[in-house]
Amino acid sequence: MKDGIHLEKFEFLFDKKTTSIELDGVDLADPNCWIKINPGLTGFYRVHYSEQLFHRLFDNLSNVNLTCIDRMGLFDDQVAMVHTETGSTVRLLQMAKHFSKYERSYTVWRAVISILHLIRSLTWENDQGTADKIDSFCISILKPFLDELGLHGSSQEPNSDKQCRSALFGYLATLGETEVQRAAKEMFQKHTEGTQLIGVGMKDAVYKAVMTGASTRQTFNQMKTLYRNAELAEEKNRILHAIGKSPLSHTVRSLHFLSKNSTLIFPEQIVDFFG
Repeated sequence: MKDGIHLEKFEFLFDKKTTSIELDGVDLADPNCWIKINPGLTGFYRVHYSEQLFHRLFDNLSNVNLTCIDRMGLFDDQVAMVHTETGSTVRLLQMAKHFSKYERSYTVWRAVISILHLIRSLTWENDQGTADKIDSFCISILKPFLDELGLHGSSQEPNSDKQCRSALFGYLATLGETEVQRAAKEMFQKHTEGTQLIGVGMKDAVYKAVMTGASTRQTFNQMKTLYRNAELAEEKNRILHAIGKSPLSHTVRSLHFLSKNSTLIFPEQIVDFFG
């Protein structure tokens, strides 16, 4: 494509190991000229772009002719290339930073946050300095988007915004972002007091946020009370997952409490602590 105009649309069958396709009118020296292979992810295959093809497409990712599905597909292809050791995590981080300027699709951000977390986890045990830098990088690209969305949504906002808010809020709390953790504690306190209930879409994020930074027995007691009073299995599982995010000593103490009370939890549900 060039300036949003389709030069050619074609279909072909992968019936041999290699094949060549000539595209008339494609001039990659022109910064407005780019190629997107497998638009809309209609084909079941991966795409490995050369440096020149990738950077031309990268510079035009916000083009109106590319959908969020196209951007997610490109990102997912780069992840696959890293797994096969033919790609680079640098491209993934570049794309994540680029997306922060304009991408508002939950589909894309769910994939991005998942990979950012995976990259971050590789540094936890051996390189705290690098881990801190990755945390700062993640906060720098995620927090502005959350600020744009706001901590409290409205009934009129798109469902994607609600999903993005929950995902961003939960992961930023995991990263230790102070403003988010403080907001989570305030929301949780009002929820337990019954003055302002947490919306269903934000419960998972808020519960995990308060348990990530929990340091008092009061927080655990409040969570246990919520668990006792919960009628839906979904809510009980949500609380168990949140408790699993707490520091190890607190988790063991809570696990011991619940495992001794067969009326509260079945033995097979213990695994939900670490889900």
